[in-house]
Amino acid sequence: VAAVRSARAYVRERAGAPLAALNEYDAILARDANDRFALRGKALALRALLLPDQALAIEAAHPGTLTEAEISRLKVDRLAIELRLAARTPYPGSGGRDRAAVTLTRLDAAMPSVTDPAAQLALRLDRVVALAEVGRPDAAVQEFESLPANADKPTYVRVAVSDAYRTLHRPRDSLAVLEPALPAAATELDLNLALIYTYLDLDRKSTRLNSSHVALSR
Repeated sequence: VAAVRSARAYVRERAGAPLAALNEYDAILARDANDRFALRGKALALRALLLPDQALAIEAAHPGTLTEAEISRLKVDRLAIELRLAARTPYPGSGGRDRAAVTLTRLDAAMPSVTDPAAQLALRLDRVVALAEVGRPDAAVQEFESLPANADKPTYVRVAVSDAYRTLHRPRDSLAVLEPALPAAATELDLNLALIYTYLDLDRKSTRLNSSHVALSR
């Protein structure tokens, strides 16, 4: 039975269905709470479900379940989730900027100890967002522009940098950084808002330039 469930879990995981895989791993662990294959599979499924704390808890209870690189990435995931939650401030005075500042400090502290290239890139991407959130647009833009040209830059990072460019009165750069994410515009509210604000800024800039030309021609 365990072998069948292990095979099912593997198939579901490969199919990109971590919740279904998690159910299979839980069924295995209900029979044998120390099954190493199931513990590892469950931890990785939890990571895929954006639950790094629960995945790290498995490693804490069963040391050696995960590799050092996987543990490092989970810690990066935890910081990233904290940062993205801090960036959501639906109520005045909710302290989003303060939380982002704390997360930025933790990101900077974690950076020297992270050696995995993928984890390093994830930290840098989230650092871009944190810098934008704490009101440091110059630093956010500088960090973004220093990223490898071929690095995948998620939509949430592009939106944050777009805001930073607009703060620096660079709407054309704001639009340019958003353009690669346009295929996701139908489902991304933040991306749509960033595009609207950018087009408004471009219109204002165009109006000011036209007014200047009119004044000069008189």
